[in-house]
Amino acid sequence: PVLYKGLVIFGASSGKLVALSEVTGTVAATYDPGRGVFATPYVDPTDGWIYVYSNEANVHALRLTWHRPQDDLEWKD
Repeated sequence: PVLYKGLVIFGASSGKLVALSEVTGTVAATYDPGRGVFATPYVDPTDGWIYVYSNEANVHALRLTWHRPQDDLEWKD
């Protein structure tokens, strides 16, 4: 597992990349790379990108973003 900004990030037995809250243990985010995660994810602390190597021999570059629900704008036609 990797610890980044209060999240524990790891490849789960379900095959998904999972980010849990370090404090509460609740799921903050998941990502399914297809056929599972092959290795421990790497987080670049300089820019926040998460690199995941999948069982399909692909490297996935992800970025977790944070926003507050009150920042969501109401849709207008």
